[in-house]
Amino acid sequence: MYAKKISSISATILALVIGAVWLAAIVAISHNAYAQPDTLWTKTFGGSGRDYGNSVQQISNDGLCTMIYQPDPIEGKDAAVITHPYLDFEDINLGSDIYCGAAVSDGGTSSRGLIEFNIAGLPYPAISAELQMHGLPRALQYPYGPVRGDVSIYQVTSPWDEMTVTWNTMPSFDGTPIETETPDTERWYEWDITTLYNEWKSGASDNYGTILINHLEGTSVTGINFKSSDNEGLFFRPKLIITYMAQPYSVFQ
Repeated sequence: MYAKKISSISATILALVIGAVWLAAIVAISHNAYAQPDTLWTKTFGGSGRDYGNSVQQISNDGLCTMIYQPDPIEGKDAAVITHPYLDFEDINLGSDIYCGAAVSDGGTSSRGLIEFNIAGLPYPAISAELQMHGLPRALQYPYGPVRGDVSIYQVTSPWDEMTVTWNTMPSFDGTPIETETPDTERWYEWDITTLYNEWKSGASDNYGTILINHLEGTSVTGINFKSSDNEGLFFRPKLIITYMAQPYSVFQ
């Protein structure tokens, strides 16, 4: 009789163990299928001379992921276009300048900044997508007075070439600002482009990037320089920061 009881208890324990193993396997399979690893990683491709190399970081916390994409001078696409009421600046190309040049307005010079990210392979859909640029107010470089002039970002609606674009060949853009920042000091500035990013990824809109414009361009005020992907320091180059929920790996498209 005791042998039967021991046998029954052993069978029950074995069944519980098998059930636990089965449940753990199901959970593991589900997690592997629908979640990216909970980790922080940084991948820099290249990295020599002027610190060439794209930096990509990913942070995952219980399925909520953040990807930070920061292109190098080769992969990055940004340029300033400038104009002046008396000087012939309109045919100057600044595609390799270390500043994107957006929103610099002093002495009648006006500058706009174009930037376009290659988003192939980045996650979709995004919970949030932010363009971040490191800005240096000219008031901190030169004694021009206080920083003034809000900076808005607009959707570009036609193609442009980084190494040939000028004020006279500037691409068209939607006249409704997506978001506005107010320059005040040297820091990172950010614009929320979530809706536009998801439209680019879904194919609802063509990705020709964005343009930054100072509200007071054309007047003698002090504006701000934004650093471009050609900047010598990786830290200061423009960033695209994507927040998204973990999905099957096919989310990267």
